[in-house]
Amino acid sequence: MNKSEAQSIINQFIMSLAESSYSMDEIKSKVEDSIIAIYKEPQFRHSYSQIFATIKTQIMPSDKYNIDFLSMNVETLYDLNGRDNEWGDEVKNKINKLCDHIMLETSRMGYFNNQFTQYQDLEKQLKDNTLSVRKTGKELAKAQATIDSLRSESVTVLSIFAAIMVAGMGGFTIFGNFVQAVSDISNYRFFAIASFLGLILFNVVFMLIYMIARLTEKNIYTICTDSSKDRNADCVYSNCNNNCWGINRVRKRLPYIFWSNVVLVSIIIISLFIEYVD
Repeated sequence: MNKSEAQSIINQFIMSLAESSYSMDEIKSKVEDSIIAIYKEPQFRHSYSQIFATIKTQIMPSDKYNIDFLSMNVETLYDLNGRDNEWGDEVKNKINKLCDHIMLETSRMGYFNNQFTQYQDLEKQLKDNTLSVRKTGKELAKAQATIDSLRSESVTVLSIFAAIMVAGMGGFTIFGNFVQAVSDISNYRFFAIASFLGLILFNVVFMLIYMIARLTEKNIYTICTDSSKDRNADCVYSNCNNNCWGINRVRKRLPYIFWSNVVLVSIIIISLFIEYVD
């Protein structure tokens, strides 16, 4: 038997130790059936590089073998080799070297696999952290945009509120001056002019409030459904244009504005009509 064939038998023996967990008697039987005759040859020395190649390329990638079984069986072989048997001292020394070389390789591969696993975990953690940082950056940019938008909206809303106050104060000033001159005009003309001033002031204030609602994306419309038509024909939604004409749509969506204007305009018309008749 040449050295290549003998080393092949050693490799097959190592692979068989990785297949399952064996008892000491089973391992003794395997040793005596396969490698004892090889190690009795005085000139034979197993190849350390072949042991490494067998574990690396045959045992580690395969689901058939298990590196833990190999380690346990080698420890059992080491204990078996230390007992009194008929193998001889030279064979025992060679088997001890075989066990040492196998354990060295399994320990080294276990260490490298552990390091590789830690590297993969760190790489995954780094990717997760990178994604988290990117997500946080996007959320921060979104929050900054929201803050900027709220700042501009706040300034606009405060400006409109200031305009409402100025309009109210101006309206009350005009109304005060008008009251001072009430003695010079008739009662009907007074009601007509007062209603006209109220109509202007009321609609100006409403327009400013409407602008605030649009800026803050608030809905100031009244939701109502015309019972004489499709129940889904709501004046707040898009199909309103198919069911309501302009003034009717205002009456349904803004009834407080519509009826306030109707009352004020009616007072103006009635007051002017009576003034003209008298």
